[in-house]
Amino acid sequence: MADGDGKYFRMDIVKQELDIATDGTDEVDDVRLQQYGREISSFIDNEITPYTVSVPISDASITTDLELLCTYGVSRRYKIFKNNFDASREYGKLFDDLLNSIVNRLKANPTTRTKRVAVTKSYRTEPQASDF
Repeated sequence: MADGDGKYFRMDIVKQELDIATDGTDEVDDVRLQQYGREISSFIDNEITPYTVSVPISDASITTDLELLCTYGVSRRYKIFKNNFDASREYGKLFDDLLNSIVNRLKANPTTRTKRVAVTKSYRTEPQASDF
């Protein structure tokens, strides 16, 4: 699943998306792309953690979408680096739409939902017995 340290980052998919040669002849930006991949993977984990029991997710369909989400995020950062702001804006829209879709699917699926429960207690104004 992972290439480099990013859980959802795959160098081959990112290079295909950005039209960078994947045969090993164009490795100039590989370090930069791996750095972006680690950062975007970390961001994705932070965004989906409240909706999951564990990270990384084992559901194959969501994992595939998370890899695509990481590809969009890395491509966006790379296009900003290359001063192609129009393409960066489009990748940003794709990233936001797909992230919202994944979060909505995680919220709707009770098997991946977190087991964390918020406990609320009423506010008490009278003194407790231990205060006397």
